[in-house]
Amino acid sequence: MKPFEYFEPRTVGEATQILSNYGEKARILAGGIDLVPRMQKGEIQAEYMVNIEKIPGLRCIESEREGGIGFGAMARLCSIEASTVANELIKYERI
Repeated sequence: MKPFEYFEPRTVGEATQILSNYGEKARILAGGIDLVPRMQKGEIQAEYMVNIEKIPGLRCIESEREGGIGFGAMARLCSIEASTVANELIKYERI
């Protein structure tokens, strides 16, 4: 795996700016389960790594005004499964 410059933005705006500046040379790191092994194998190259783990709100699970559920980009499946918001909607929909 080739060396890369690493960023940990604290806001969506900051992440967007970094990605805009570096374009296709940048990769988003959101856990790394797929990206890191592919980089190690040489399948993917990145000069810049943007870790979005520390951006607040990306794990959110919220009720939407229209009656659905909104999921943040980093919402985990186990969190969705355990979510009161999701379970309440499922109970409502089954009736």
